[in-house]
Parts: sequence; structure tokens; C-alpha cells
Amino acid sequence: MLSSYSDFIVARLLEHADIRRAAEASQVPLMNGCCNRYHPLQALTDLMTLQESFGKLEGLRLTYVGALNNVANSLIAAGVKVGIHVTCVCPEINAAARDDELYAEATRLGLYEYTEELHPALEKSDAIYTDTWIDMEYFDDPEYADQKARRLSLFGPLQLNRALLAGSHALIMHCLPAHRGYEIEGELVDDPRSVVFDQAIMNGVVFGTDLRGATFREATLNTCVLQGAVAPAADFTGAKIDIDDDGLDEMDKRILESMIYKFDGGPVGVESLSVAISEDPVT
Repeated sequence: MLSSYSDFIVARLLEHADIRRAAEASQVPLMNGCCNRYHPLQALTDLMTLQESFGKLEGLRLTYVGALNNVANSLIAAGVKVGIHVTCVCPEINAAARDDELYAEATRLGLYEYTEELHPALEKSDAIYTDTWIDMEYFDDPEYADQKARRLSLFGPLQLNRALLAGSHALIMHCLPAHRGYEIEGELVDDPRSVVFDQAIMNGVVFGTDLRGATFREATLNTCVLQGAVAPAADFTGAKIDIDDDGLDEMDKRILESMIYKFDGGPVGVESLSVAISEDPVT
């Protein structure tokens, strides 16, 4: 049915097998928006960010730190396509994400290394990348408390922080949302070396979308922005942003400020937005 309404489908499903089944059934092109094994949509925005930052992709060295998961897999697969060397400093592999064929092929091409030695990898890195140590849906789940405590202990020494990256000129990357104070020190998210908002917002995947006169609800903003669903070609001229400013923390405000770079002809900060609650449907 979706094929009848769409020219292109982005499917975000939990199981990779379900993505494959959806692709087989679809009569139009279908892209994997995210699953438990891969996150190619994120990798595309990461490649755009690296290209914009370095003016090239081939020959770059990226170090991924944390749990070897779907994001790491797609970074490795992207590296194979464009010639980026990916080093994974990962004391644990998410079982659902394990892809030994991918790791073997990337290793054969000289574009992948798996290690638990953090400092040597960082010294050779053009970019350093991390992701949440605990899947978002489990982070505050009391039934996952023991696993959370175990992972925090295991991954704690791998936190990206100012002391670890002192003197490094490598870009700091994160697919967002981030747990500040866990996998990454909060100050690094806002560090001049950080490109995390470029990854998630400025290089999102709705290209050339005309959003003039659109109304966004707070929930829609959080969902779209954090999942990289708005791109730099989007035109926000005359857009009305409906949010409850009292409900935003500092990270939310930073995200919005980064996103709304073209509002009535110029950049604008959250403080200058007219705050309103609207029941208008999301456009």
C-alpha cells in the first residue's frame, strides 16, 4: 500500500530482517533508515560532514569508540565504499549488529582495525566518533539497570572528554541524541572541534524541502532534528515555530538554534522566537 502513495520509502524498523522483507515487498525504492544491524542514513550524513570538513573522503582515518553497533557497522561499510579507514575501539559488540563478513572484507582492504587500545588510535585520527553506550529505549528502563551499570563500568574509561582529547585536532562526532557525562563530556558537544550538529541537522536528508509557512510542534522538532531529518537546503522563510520554551533544556535550545539557520531571511536564536502553542497539523 505504501508503494502506491510514495516514490521513495525510508523504513526505520527494529529488525534487519524486517527491512529486507519490506524491500522485497516494496514496488518503489526503499532505504534502511535504521535497524538493529545498520544505520546507513546516519552514515550518509557523516560522509557529507567529513567531505565538507576535509574536502575529501579517501584516505581519512576515523576512530569509533564505544559499543560496536549498527552505527559502527555503517561507518565501516561507508569506509569500504569511499576509502576511509575505520578503527573501532570497542570492548563489546552488540550481538544483533555483528557482521563478520563486513569486518573481514574491510580488513582485507586495509580499511578496518578492531582494537581495545584507545590512545594509539586517537593519535592517528582525523575524526573521533562515539555513540550512546546504552540503547535509548533502555537507558531509563529499571529492568535494564544491572546491564546499564555493567556497561557504564566497562565503557567508562572510553569516555570522550577534554583531558583525553587535549591537544588533538580531530573532529568530534556523535550521531545524537547524546547522554552528556556518559559516552561524551558535555563540554565536548559544544567544543569548536565538534561537528555533531552538522551531522544531525545541517546534513539531514530532506533536501530542497520548501518549509515556508510550516508549523512545527515541539515533538516534531525533537524527532526530526535528532534523527537528522531536516537539511540545509530547506527553506524556513516565514516559518512559524511553535514550542514551549519553558520545556526546553540547553541542549534542545542549541539544537533549535542550529536548525533554524534561515528564518525570515537570516539566522535566529531561540530567545528571539515567538513562543506559541498551536493545534495546527504538522506540515
